Amino acid sequence: ARISVLANIFGYFTPLDDGTWYAPASALRIEWLRNLAPSDLVPQINALLAEMGISERVDGAAPNAGLVRFAGLASGLLQRISAPTEAQISARRPVYMVSSDGERFELHEAELRPTRKQALALMTALESADDFVDHNGFGWMGDPKLKVIKDERIASIDAEEDDTFLISANSADRFKRLLVRIESLVGARLAPMNLTVMRPWEGSPNVVAEETPETQRVVVGTSVVEAEGVRAFQESVVEGVRGVLDRTIPFLGGCPRELVKSDDGRRKVETWLEGQELAGTPGGDVPAFLDLDPIRRELGMKLVGAALT
Repeated sequence: ARISVLANIFGYFTPLDDGTWYAPASALRIEWLRNLAPSDLVPQINALLAEMGISERVDGAAPNAGLVRFAGLASGLLQRISAPTEAQISARRPVYMVSSDGERFELHEAELRPTRKQALALMTALESADDFVDHNGFGWMGDPKLKVIKDERIASIDAEEDDTFLISANSADRFKRLLVRIESLVGARLAPMNLTVMRPWEGSPNVVAEETPETQRVVVGTSVVEAEGVRAFQESVVEGVRGVLDRTIPFLGGCPRELVKSDDGRRKVETWLEGQELAGTPGGDVPAFLDLDPIRRELGMKLVGAALT
């Protein structure tokens, strides 16, 4: 058996009839996992199981069940034994993350502590406002410039205990606009408290704070999905990508469906698709796989899964 793609976290391996293991193309968001084969992984995971006093073993001839059973151990082992090639190191482009409005991605979270009267007024206004949806908290829908996810929540408001509200948005400007919108619903000024800002470039060496001609732009959209709705949610993300195939994308210098007719344009579109797979889909405890092979198939491009089998 051999691996077509290694999933690095969630342990989803599907055995195909030709002896290949397959996982969604988005597993390539850590590109150097392409360098590994079962012979690199199975003996070491079995040695780890033995060291931990676990009698079960992963069968190298039929590894799917064992790797799913011990996905957590396999994930940690993959992180330890995987390494990029020199070519992958030199070719890796810095990532610049933006919101779907093109603003620098910075996750802002804060608390609002209005008076009891203001809290009741806010809840009443949120329940009737056309631009908020009540599902796992109140999501502010808005109209983002870049349509990367269907029904995107561009910010959120969660009611906590004691008339406290947790508010969040993924850019500084969105956070300011959210606060203005909340104040308009309440009819009073509110001061955010305990503000925290997560800046991805502070925790990841491959993410940068400023965009340059050398960076790869990754657009981050946010939404909420229930576990049973993962497939439908991912399909909606793919549909969002499909919806812009005939539109001019400035980053690409044209529309994807026309660009793939030339070798250079096809390379640009592949970079664009892989960049979105690198970002994955938001989901918390839900697997963040994003597989855009359906888009590649529609455009007549080489499929990632097929290319690595």
